[in-house]
Amino acid sequence: MPNYIWFFLLTILAALLFIYTLSKKDKSKVFSVYFFITGLSYIFDYLVFVLGNAYSYHPHFFDEKWFDYFYGSSVSQAMAVPMIAVFLTTFNLSFVWYFLSALLLIAIEWMFVRFGLYVQHWWNYFYTFIFLLACFFSTLKWQTMLDRPRNSVKFWTMFLCIVFIEDTMTFYRVALFHTNLYSPGWFSDPIRDHIAGNAVATFVFSIFVTIGIIYRFPWYGYGLLLASNCFIDIALIHTGYLHIAPFWNLFYSTSLSAIMIVLYRWIYSKLFLSEEHLGK
Repeated sequence: MPNYIWFFLLTILAALLFIYTLSKKDKSKVFSVYFFITGLSYIFDYLVFVLGNAYSYHPHFFDEKWFDYFYGSSVSQAMAVPMIAVFLTTFNLSFVWYFLSALLLIAIEWMFVRFGLYVQHWWNYFYTFIFLLACFFSTLKWQTMLDRPRNSVKFWTMFLCIVFIEDTMTFYRVALFHTNLYSPGWFSDPIRDHIAGNAVATFVFSIFVTIGIIYRFPWYGYGLLLASNCFIDIALIHTGYLHIAPFWNLFYSTSLSAIMIVLYRWIYSKLFLSEEHLGK
C-alpha cells in the first residue's frame, strides 16, 4: 500500500470527527477553537519541525523531500491533533479522555514509525505525550475564553486563523505550481529554506491583516497594506531573497491577497460580529 494512503485515511477519519462535532455544536464556536489550536500547532511545528528538524514524515506524495515532509506534518497539525482536541473540549469530556486520546495518537505515531511513514530525529514519544496534553488543555482554556471574548482573544484567534490559512494555501500553491520561492539562506535545502522564509512573511502579513480587521480599517487602509507588501516583495526580488516564476507576477499575488483579506473579514464577522449584534 502506498504511504500516502495512510495519511489519506487519517485525514478522512479526522474530518468525519470534525463534521460530527459541527453537526452537534455551535459552528462559530467550533471553528474559533479549531482555528486557534491549528494556528498554534503550525507555529509549534515551525519551531520544532522546520527549524529544529525534530522529525520527518514520508507520505511519498510530493517529489521534493521537504514538500513531502510538510504535507505529512500538516495531516497531523491541521487535521488529526486539532480536530480531536476540538472534539474533546467541545463535548466537555472528562480529563480521562484527554489521556486516552493522547495514548491513541501515540499508538498511531508508533505505527507510523514501524511502517516507515514517520521518522523521529531527536523527538520521542514522551515529548509527543506532553505536547498533546498541552494542546488539549490549551484548547479547553481558549474555549472558555471564547464565551465572552475580549479583543485580545479575538485578535489571537484571527491571527492564528490567518496564519493557518495563508501557510496552507501558500504551501499547496508553491508545491503544485512553483509560483514563487523564498531564499533567506538559512538552510542548504532550497525547499526547507523557502518554507522557513515564507513562514516569517506569513507571520508578518497575518499580524497587520489581523490589526486591520480587529480595529476595522477602512478599505484604503488595506490598500496601503497591500501596496506596502508589494514594495517589500519588489525589494526581496531585487536582493535575491524572493524568486518569482515567469508565469506568476506581483499583480497576481497582490490580487490574491486582496481576495483573502475579504475572506478573513467575512470569517471574523461570522465568528464574532454576529454575537456582538446579539449582545453576547
